Amino acid sequence: MPSTKESSPGIKVLMLHGYTQNGNLFHAKTRAIEKHLQKAFPGISLSYPTGPLRLRPSDVPGFDLSSTEDPDSIEAYGWWRRSDTSDPPEYVGLEEGLETVAKVLESEGPFDGVIGFSQGACLAAMVASLLEGESRKEAFKKARARSPLAIPYPSSFEKLSHPPLKFCAAYCGFRAPGERYRGFYEDPHIQTPVCHVIGSLDSVVEESRTQALVEATGGAEKTQVVTHPGGHFVPSGKQYLDMIAGFIKHNMSSQGKAGGTEEGVLAVDLLNPTPQAEARKHKLKTLVPAPRSFFMDVKCPGCFTITTVFSHAQTVVICAGCSTVLCQPTGGKARLTEGCSFRRK
Repeated sequence: MPSTKESSPGIKVLMLHGYTQNGNLFHAKTRAIEKHLQKAFPGISLSYPTGPLRLRPSDVPGFDLSSTEDPDSIEAYGWWRRSDTSDPPEYVGLEEGLETVAKVLESEGPFDGVIGFSQGACLAAMVASLLEGESRKEAFKKARARSPLAIPYPSSFEKLSHPPLKFCAAYCGFRAPGERYRGFYEDPHIQTPVCHVIGSLDSVVEESRTQALVEATGGAEKTQVVTHPGGHFVPSGKQYLDMIAGFIKHNMSSQGKAGGTEEGVLAVDLLNPTPQAEARKHKLKTLVPAPRSFFMDVKCPGCFTITTVFSHAQTVVICAGCSTVLCQPTGGKARLTEGCSFRRK
């Protein structure tokens, strides 16, 4: 498995890829995060394991089964397969996925935090939950008492000696469905600080599934939600890199291990900036109503970047080019910042 380790001690982060990816591919797709964090936290180490389940062509959405490409050449992996023949759906192979992560935690740990994308984000939240100690083991017992479907506390984590994680970042994450996986999320909720990064145009993960994961994390003091005006991917704009660095710095500083440089780290929530940051970055202007019920291409008045916005978007949408606020939710509608121009799609 690829790892970007440094000789000097520093923060250790576990990086968990999405469904149909692998460690090397996820490493390539997150190089912007890697470089930004290496600058912010000298000596940081990122490990990219690959899921244990090699996927068949039929498992890969959009794969052309009539293709002449050798199926064995497809380097697509997952942490589990979703079976919809069960009600609620079952994650087949989850035990293997958790065992793979447990071995990495044991051999390369201790880790300070975890970052995951899509299926890897769901897994990241599970791992953070499992490492919370005896309270989580009790949560699994309570879940099994409530439902015979509930799984027991995973055996691969029973004897694992690893401290609780200090942070978890979930890009396009979701909660595992139904009674079967209740122990990960309830009695108590996940206590590890979690940053949820959500694409407002994500067409792969339903908003309700992402919201269910947000609601399963430990309250406003430990939960940060950031929405970007894009789809199912890890955003690499500077404001989002600053955001994740700030989130890590905030949660590491209380442990005395942040070790970061002040330069390049914006330790604020992009959706709840300080007055100084608000004045500096956004220069709030008078808001005007947006038209209703359609998608539109909105041109930023500052840098002229085009961003697709839904007319009833319920989140703040920020320009990826210069961080100007393009619209804010008001009365159930998106209200464009004065100066923005738009065109129906």
